[in-house]
Amino acid sequence: MKMNKKKREYLLIIFSFFIGCIVGMLFLQTRKEDNQELKKIIQNAQDAEVTIESYNGTVREGTGSGFIYKVKNNKAYVLTNEHVLSEKVMVINQDGKECEGTILGKDKSMDTAVVEINKNCAKKTVKLGDSEKVEVGDNIFTITSPIGKEYQGTITKGIVSGVNRTVSISSEEEQEWIMNAIQFDAMINPGSSGGALLNEKGQVIGICSLKLIKEEIEGMSFAIPINGVKKNLEALEKGNDIKYPELGIAMVNTNNTEALQEYNISLTTDIAGVVIIDIKKDSSAEKRLQKGDIIVGIEDSVIKDTDQVKYALTNYKVGETVNIKVIRNSKEKTIKVVLKEAS
Repeated sequence: MKMNKKKREYLLIIFSFFIGCIVGMLFLQTRKEDNQELKKIIQNAQDAEVTIESYNGTVREGTGSGFIYKVKNNKAYVLTNEHVLSEKVMVINQDGKECEGTILGKDKSMDTAVVEINKNCAKKTVKLGDSEKVEVGDNIFTITSPIGKEYQGTITKGIVSGVNRTVSISSEEEQEWIMNAIQFDAMINPGSSGGALLNEKGQVIGICSLKLIKEEIEGMSFAIPINGVKKNLEALEKGNDIKYPELGIAMVNTNNTEALQEYNISLTTDIAGVVIIDIKKDSSAEKRLQKGDIIVGIEDSVIKDTDQVKYALTNYKVGETVNIKVIRNSKEKTIKVVLKEAS
């Protein structure tokens, strides 16, 4: 029996409807499973988050955030910002349990520190990821304690807004620099400093730092990439404060014509770089570099401004020899310099 055209069209509509229902149900089921998996990831990361209260004697000076990344023997290890710490540290886990923390090592230039606590205060640990794989548009979330323990475990979500951001920060003691920061749009607040920035797998890709936020700016949050932290993690755990080398020079950018005139330096090139205007006695640069040299490279790093010089040096240790590329008398030269500790 032949089926007429209208019946065929009717059956096709019914068939398409049922196929659409099946596909829709599978899609919803997949989304539900993905959502449940994400909830598990967030719950684990939330259990690893801690609130940090800093005291000077009996006076509480401030609060911050941190996260437990390792448990070994009877100890657990917390990563946080250096600037949130004071003389005495109390660590509060997600159950509200308080335990005294011991500050092990600090890295002021990277604004990071490791705090040791008893493993009984550690509910969970969170894995450290790979910040080199972070790309603009990646989904991220933060888990921090904004304002303090009352809002402990606060979760915000967003996307990566930028990578390799050069951000200058300052402290009361000196000017410090963090480069290649991760920019994201998830909201963080006072007390969020030291908290974890995580990818969709629940791996820490950065440490949130409120020091990088200006009061007049909204929606621009920054984190210290975790890869830069990991390279010094073992030393921090051993109780070593991280010391970085310096060249021992005063310098200005080549486009700072006012400063160059003040120091009677006349450039014969318009190349972007950093001009040496003075050299400290007994420094790395003494007898190797000269006033008026234009630094254009440190090893494989291209140098175009003073921030880049300071950041490039954080990749090396005291005592290492590095190649400094300079323009001197209109000619490029490569000069070997043995790095000394910053004083």
